[in-house]
Amino acid sequence: MQHTVRYAHMRVISKPPDRTRPILAPTPNVGPVIKGNGNMTYLCGECETSVLETVEYKQVRDLVIKCKKCGSYLDIPPSHHAR
Repeated sequence: MQHTVRYAHMRVISKPPDRTRPILAPTPNVGPVIKGNGNMTYLCGECETSVLETVEYKQVRDLVIKCKKCGSYLDIPPSHHAR
């Protein structure tokens, strides 16, 4: 069964203080930080690079993602987790 993929922008944030939140950074020349089988693809809120592809939104709670293209620190607004 095919599911519809939805797109959302991640929120650009300041780099969190060390050891307060896990930060995932991409491997150079590789695709998104996380790729799954869900229905959400998250884009960088600064440059619109795909950073999380086809994930379930609950998979990425409390994580900070570093964009491989522009270096922005990103998270998912808490309102996305209230669904």
